[in-house]
Amino acid sequence: MLKCVIGPAAMLAALMAPVGCGGKPLPEAQQGESIQSHHVLERDLVTSRAEVRHILIGWKDLAGIYGSGFDRRAAQRDLEEARDLVLKLLRRAREGEDFQALMEEYSEDSTTAANSGTYVVSLTAPLGPEFTKMGMRLYLGEIGVVKSPYGYHIIKRVQ
Repeated sequence: MLKCVIGPAAMLAALMAPVGCGGKPLPEAQQGESIQSHHVLERDLVTSRAEVRHILIGWKDLAGIYGSGFDRRAAQRDLEEARDLVLKLLRRAREGEDFQALMEEYSEDSTTAANSGTYVVSLTAPLGPEFTKMGMRLYLGEIGVVKSPYGYHIIKRVQ
């Protein structure tokens, strides 16, 4: 992981754009990682059980994981476009836009998108390790981003 010492304004800029120390662009492999909520992922567990909503955003390189259930929107998008969409949705959600409405419109998780469903996250829940790690470290009402083999997850803890 890239580490550098930056001030609050630069930290905000780094969260919103693929730049490293001194504003230099990150290599492509690190750009995908730079939008993850590392400040959340690095904290200790804050709960042993959480209920979360999430917006899943994928890209065409992930088609093999999904097979016939791959979302047509993701099939048209590359990694950079997915990253840009995640940043836009994250900004909208953090500015107070209704998370359920964003989820219903944009999420590519067919299990929960249509009905604004939730997932219960715990150490024994049958969810991916990245999703579980983020879900159990979010504070109530907090929103974070994590990348998994299925795409980017914008996750909001609701209970």
